[in-house]
Amino acid sequence: MKKRISLSFAVFLTIAALTACGNGPLSPDTYEDAIYDVSRESSDEIDFYNREYDTDDDYSYSGSSAYTSAYTNGQTTLSVFLEYYKQLETMDGNGLSDGDPRISFTIKTYRDGEKKDSIKTSTIDLGDNVGIWSDYKSVTVTLSSGINEIYVCPNFVDEDKFFDDKEYCSNYCYGFDNVGQKIGEVIPQDDYMATYYVLEWYAVLDYK
Repeated sequence: MKKRISLSFAVFLTIAALTACGNGPLSPDTYEDAIYDVSRESSDEIDFYNREYDTDDDYSYSGSSAYTSAYTNGQTTLSVFLEYYKQLETMDGNGLSDGDPRISFTIKTYRDGEKKDSIKTSTIDLGDNVGIWSDYKSVTVTLSSGINEIYVCPNFVDEDKFFDDKEYCSNYCYGFDNVGQKIGEVIPQDDYMATYYVLEWYAVLDYK
C-alpha cells in the first residue's frame, strides 16, 4: 500500500534511522523510537512511525487548525485479525528454508499525544516450517476510554526448538487517529517494511 504524508499532520515528522530489527534480530526492549506520521488512504489516518526512540516525553505533534479529534467514550476492545503471512528470507542458520512463525502485536493508545495503554496481545502460532500462510486468526485486547489514537506494532518470532529464538520486525507501528469515529470499521493494515517477512492484518475497534 502506498504511503503518503498526512496533510493534517504535516508538521508531525521526526526522522530516525531504521534500526537492525528490519534486517535482523531485535531485543524486546528496543521498541521505542521517533515518530513518523504518514497517512494511508485518507488524510485523517496515521500510517506508521519508527519506534526505536519513542518515549512518553518524545511523543508530540502539531496539527493544523482544521484538525479535530474524536475520542472513545467508553471502554473498548481492539481485535486484530491476521490474514496473511509470507516469509521472504531464511531466518535460521540451520539451512531450513521455512521458519516457525509466532506473531503478536503491541497495542499503543494515546489521548492527544499522551500515552495511555501499551498492551501486548497473546501470540498467534502459525505452525512449524511455514513459508506462506493465508487464513484468519485473531487476538483481542481491552483498552481504556477517552483515546483518539491507536498504533498496532507487530512482533515476529521465528521459534525453533534447536536454535535460539530471534525476534524480527520492521521496527514500525501502524495506526489510525480519530478512533471514536471508527468504531466497528474494518481498518486494513500491513507490514511491508520488514526484510524477512510480509504481514497483512485488519483491526476492528468496538465498545466493550
